[in-house]
Amino acid sequence: MGRFFLLVILSLQLFGIIPVFAENVPQRAAKVAVVDFTVYSKGLDADLGAMVSDWFMASFAKDARFEVVERGLLKRILDEQELSMSGLVDEQTAAKVGKMLGVNVVITGAVSKIGNDLELVARAIDVETAAVVAAESGKTDDINKLREMSASVSARLARLFLAKQQNLTAHGSRPLMYVRGLIASEKMDIFNDSRVLGLLQQHGFVLSIAPAGSLEMIDKAKTGEYDFVFPSGAYIAAEISRDRHLEQTYSVFYTPIVLTSWKSVAAVLEANGVVEERDGVYFLKMQKLLELIVKGTRWSDLRKNKAYASEKAVSITCTDIATSNSGAMYLAIASYIQNGNRTVASEDEIRTVAPFIKQLFSLQADQYRSSQEPFDDYMAMGMGAIPLLFTYESEFLEELYKGTVTDEMVMLYLEPTIYVKSVLVPLSEGGHTLGQFLQKDPAFLKITAEYGYRSQPKLLKDVFKDKAVKLPNSLIEIINPPSINVLNAMIKAVKTQ
Repeated sequence: MGRFFLLVILSLQLFGIIPVFAENVPQRAAKVAVVDFTVYSKGLDADLGAMVSDWFMASFAKDARFEVVERGLLKRILDEQELSMSGLVDEQTAAKVGKMLGVNVVITGAVSKIGNDLELVARAIDVETAAVVAAESGKTDDINKLREMSASVSARLARLFLAKQQNLTAHGSRPLMYVRGLIASEKMDIFNDSRVLGLLQQHGFVLSIAPAGSLEMIDKAKTGEYDFVFPSGAYIAAEISRDRHLEQTYSVFYTPIVLTSWKSVAAVLEANGVVEERDGVYFLKMQKLLELIVKGTRWSDLRKNKAYASEKAVSITCTDIATSNSGAMYLAIASYIQNGNRTVASEDEIRTVAPFIKQLFSLQADQYRSSQEPFDDYMAMGMGAIPLLFTYESEFLEELYKGTVTDEMVMLYLEPTIYVKSVLVPLSEGGHTLGQFLQKDPAFLKITAEYGYRSQPKLLKDVFKDKAVKLPNSLIEIINPPSINVLNAMIKAVKTQ
């Protein structure tokens, strides 16, 4: 019986159902009270703080390592103390109430609106010391995504609190290293994967991470708040490295830029000489597509088009070129083509391509701040809403691995295209240690291949060999993006009215 039980536990660990660091999980659950979050903006519903509190309660209650105080008991104690359910922003008061409830930690926080963004900040207050032992935050510009963000913030807060509160150690010896950083949004799922969390804790890391646009990281890296930033795009990492006078960065994995589309749309573009299918892989000639876009061609104008005879103009959905790397790479490819198939490198060349790129991007609708948002819309809304999306191969392959890609969805490999490297930039010693681990650990790199990223030779093809996808043997027309200064100058030309 004992051997059978051990085999079950090992199997569950193997498939990620029980983390491999389960020996570090405490035998006794930590008792938690979650008070209503304070709502600071007058433009937000006053009940929003209670809703966020309920979402946090649900998240903690699902975790066997926590025992959550029922709302009715919490309210009764607060009423006796003549305190409201929200607004326990004073650590001493929170600790006092926590002791009355017999809990180990009180979770409190706030929701505020800054411009168009909703910001959520959560804190874990240790009842014994009245100290804030863990804090996490998140930001979104879509109130409909607040619940999803709350789940992510509460999960990160729980991990950080447990690691600090219980003084967990890696392999029973080395103390855990607390590392805070920013990660490009399309990579967040990797670092929320329970297998990755297990690997990190085994090797001595507890991560506190938040998503950010890659270009935004250039300024945020200067604040001193972070141990690392992990943008998409080697040119961004190089700029941050130069600004911080760093000698070492860590290239972890990479992915090519593609268009995600639909077989019906690909067939129309193939009939019009824009797409070519070779060995089961679709390749798209970017110059021909851009010519259609700047001419104002409508889908209904294209020959042999019965499948997608929309009156909409032919266009590519992309992210904001000023905040997101994928949008900036669209600008890089378009400017390369307009510059006679040469990377733009001088002021004269910027002036030459400026009228074209200004016209091209003036046709774009309101753009997304990060690549994950439009890809989610592509998956959910269908061909009518997003016929062509400028994105990363990895995003498509991640969904394919999970089984959410339909038979109608396809990737169009661009000619020319850009390999986007994900380079971790260390801003502290902890960042260096993390970068060294991520760059070399074979178990971590195997997991990243399941998310569609390329690292070691053949690893991606081995992972996807049984999946319904045909990957190209090689991509020939790979170009380099311009320098950050040239990109910024072109972005300014596009944004200037």
